[in-house]
Amino acid sequence: MKRSGEGGKQKKTRPNATLQLDRLRESLRESLRDRLQNKWLFYGSLILLESFIIFYPLVTAFSPTIFFEEGRRVSFLFFIAAGAGILPILISKKSSFRLDLGSARLRTLLERLPVFNILYVIFGISLLIRTVLPYDRVFVGGGRVMFGSDDPVYHVRLVENLLFGGHYPHRIFFDPYTLYPHGDHLHFAPLFDQIPAFFTWLLGLGAPTQELMETVLAYYPAVLGALVVFPVYFIGKELYSRAVGLVSAFLIAILPGFLFRSILGAADHHVAELLFSTVAMLFLVLALKEAKACGAGGVTFEQLAAAVAKRDFSSLRKVLVFIFLAGFSFGLYALTWVGCVLFVFIVFVALFAQFIFEHLRGNSTDYLCIVGVPVFLIPLLMISPFLNHSGMYSSVHTASMLIGAVVVLVLSATSSVLARRKMVPYAYLFVLLAEGIAILVVLRLATPSLYASFANAFGWVKYGIAMEVLGEMHPMTLDAALRNFSTCFYISLAGFGFVIYSVVKKWRAEESLFLVWSFINLLILGVIFDMLGISPPPIGMSRFVYYYAVNVALLCGLFAVRTTRLGFDFFSSEMEGGAGTGKGAGAGTGKGAGAGAVRKNERKVKGKQKVEERQRQKQKAEASKGSKGSKKSEKSVRRGLKKYGAPNRVLVVFLIILILFYPFPFNLTNSFPENLPDNFKWSYYHAKSGPSVFPEDWYESLFWMRNNTPDPGVNYYELYEEPPRGVDYKYPESAYGVMSWWDYGHVITLYAHRIPNSNPFQGGIGGRNEDGSLRPGACTFFVSRDEEEANWILDELGTRYVVSDFEMADVTGICSRLGLTPKFSAITAWAKDTGGYIMRVNTEKGPQIAPTAKYYSTMEARLHLFDGTGVELGKDLYLQPLRHYRLVHESPSTIISMGWQGGQEIKFVKVFEYVKGARVEGSVEGTAPNGSVVEISTNVTSNQGREFVYSARTLSNGTYSFVVPYSTEGTDFELEGFTVAAPYKIKLMKNETVALREVEQSVSEEAVLQGKTVRAPAL
Repeated sequence: MKRSGEGGKQKKTRPNATLQLDRLRESLRESLRDRLQNKWLFYGSLILLESFIIFYPLVTAFSPTIFFEEGRRVSFLFFIAAGAGILPILISKKSSFRLDLGSARLRTLLERLPVFNILYVIFGISLLIRTVLPYDRVFVGGGRVMFGSDDPVYHVRLVENLLFGGHYPHRIFFDPYTLYPHGDHLHFAPLFDQIPAFFTWLLGLGAPTQELMETVLAYYPAVLGALVVFPVYFIGKELYSRAVGLVSAFLIAILPGFLFRSILGAADHHVAELLFSTVAMLFLVLALKEAKACGAGGVTFEQLAAAVAKRDFSSLRKVLVFIFLAGFSFGLYALTWVGCVLFVFIVFVALFAQFIFEHLRGNSTDYLCIVGVPVFLIPLLMISPFLNHSGMYSSVHTASMLIGAVVVLVLSATSSVLARRKMVPYAYLFVLLAEGIAILVVLRLATPSLYASFANAFGWVKYGIAMEVLGEMHPMTLDAALRNFSTCFYISLAGFGFVIYSVVKKWRAEESLFLVWSFINLLILGVIFDMLGISPPPIGMSRFVYYYAVNVALLCGLFAVRTTRLGFDFFSSEMEGGAGTGKGAGAGTGKGAGAGAVRKNERKVKGKQKVEERQRQKQKAEASKGSKGSKKSEKSVRRGLKKYGAPNRVLVVFLIILILFYPFPFNLTNSFPENLPDNFKWSYYHAKSGPSVFPEDWYESLFWMRNNTPDPGVNYYELYEEPPRGVDYKYPESAYGVMSWWDYGHVITLYAHRIPNSNPFQGGIGGRNEDGSLRPGACTFFVSRDEEEANWILDELGTRYVVSDFEMADVTGICSRLGLTPKFSAITAWAKDTGGYIMRVNTEKGPQIAPTAKYYSTMEARLHLFDGTGVELGKDLYLQPLRHYRLVHESPSTIISMGWQGGQEIKFVKVFEYVKGARVEGSVEGTAPNGSVVEISTNVTSNQGREFVYSARTLSNGTYSFVVPYSTEGTDFELEGFTVAAPYKIKLMKNETVALREVEQSVSEEAVLQGKTVRAPAL
């Protein structure tokens, strides 16, 4: 009974024990769930806090309290406090917020939060560097925003016209406000301007303002530049590992070779080019990877046909989505930059190489065709609505994408036919060669113009005159590469070794694409030719440095991670080999030095442990000894790890950091920012100096022009009708051009609202034709040494004003010492007249460079240095005064002083008006003999208070006649900051200094502008 009672008691208590055990398990599970939840909520809250910090500059930029004003510290602390307040709420156990951690997808997402936090911090660093450091150089106060010169300025013009012309969202594709008297068909692709215009319109609730538009445009490139870290990370992750992706993302965030194109105010399409091309490359990598993974040999046409027949794409959904996204991203890139043919070429070469490899290996090439054809055709469809704009897309774009798709089909069909006929694999190469020759012959015979266009497209990176005079078009030198990438440039070259090794060993389609992409981006820089001593280089442009920056980041990320792992494996194998005895020691000192040997030793150790376990079952005494020996061995390994492992690993990491971030940490004792790694230092300097803008004198002069010169009579905000190619725009009679060097064309359009004769699109430069005849333009005007010839050029171009700066006039390199850019040599290079402007002279300070009489005779020197006045340069050289040019305005800054008329100050920017000139005529009476000298002069006072004398002389034969450019009775409308002239004094000279008689004469503005004759009193 007792036994049965006990048994009954057991039956009664067992369920209670099980229930308690279940409760304990549930309690532990709940506790674990809470801990996991708190952990992931903490990571999530970190993202929110990071968002508060990262986007603070953006939020304050578009709020009433402008960033960096007096209350910025208080508002910043409040902003951070608000973000930090979220932390205890989210991680509190009392929070009603709960996560269902049972979902596999959610668990996967949460496991990625730490990596995303790191990536998000990198994004934040990238954004803050690009926005905070250059802020004071861009937002200069007074409601003004400074944009980078040339292309960024013109994008501001396009967005301004787009938003405030009453025709949003239609953008102009022809602009009569540049390249007078023709107007210019725009080659800027449409997408880059539409994005900031949309966000400005959205933030302005349909009523955008000028201030809002300029603020959005200023931040636009910085945001795009910071976003590049994400596709770079995912490319590195998909090709290699997360570690490679993270290192690459960090590098692209700080590399100066890309940063200078993506800082605040640098609103150029280059940053969007890089973002969209990198995103396109990411999705193409994913598409190739997924397509190859579908089945044994990749997705086939049979699989695709079966999916279409069954209308079931579930098995192919992922690869089809990636293919579409790759083509769509490529289309965005094509809508951002008309030079997208470069990307077509890269993808074509990569696919072509992969087709050959797959066929030679006996693999199916269907997946390459299924990926390649849509990638070429989708962007073609996306640019098709803009093919009617002749200045933008041409037959080269359509033909290259169509030919790319057709050739991919031909490659795939040829491979399939040869495989079915069981021909030797190498026959594929000979068939492709024959097909390629046939295609070229047909193209040459059927469409010779298209064939020539392709030839020109391949020659656009060839060395030429533009590369000699344009900084961004000049092939990159090794010194320039090191300034843009520091030691990372050399590391990227070493990284090619890892990629080539992996491609040869595995030949993954996505990795071969990466290799081709990286190599072509390196090649088009031209730096390889400089390293090899080939001068001039056959191809190359420095402007592509930002393209190669992505490849540098990825190659350096790969190098850093691979070498770190190799170093760790090396030291681990050394320790394991040295710690053992017998065969273990032999393995450590022999092949155990590599990663493969480590794995081999591990397998040996596992096998030995199994043998020892069986022996332990049979012989306890031997097993005991073996156990002691095993423990001894483990202790020995641990001691080795402590003694050698940690220091060696630290050494490996230190060496990698030193190589990537040279010369850090050896420069830590230097002052900031010289104590930073070179890449950090140059990025800091780039960001702190802001975008490349013209000196303040230019903006002062251009705003003066806008307010004090006649309106050209063309609506600045109109949606202009695009004339046929080669047909000039029909301007009103009141329109006129402004002559300056082509660098300044866009700023004249944007800030002065006037129409330049030349622009940074390299239009209106002029030069000489092949037969030696003169082609009117900026270079031929400024180097002309004959006023009549110069007048003819301006008459042909309908010019009324000439704007010059000291950079244009600098022939001896003074600007280089002032941090400016001398441009006179570029003007002469375009004019193909480069010799004889300087000479070497011996002085007390040694040999010096001095201008020659040829230089002083040019229109540029006569205008900017001598204000168009007559100057005696020596006993045998007297420069006659210019009769049709008058100084109307000059900027405040003095550059140098010239030794004429008591030491005249040379201002940085000068504005001259081209006029017909008043003809002053008179007679000489009395006893003055024929051939007497008559002089006319006036005292001119510039808007800066600088005084000089305009004078001219002529020989009298009883009468005299002068053409003078200055009026003495004011202008037709009220002007501010305008040069004024006193009444003319006309003298009959006895000798060089003594006048026999003198009269005074006024000249009206009407007479100067219309070329009327003014009768002066008799002398």
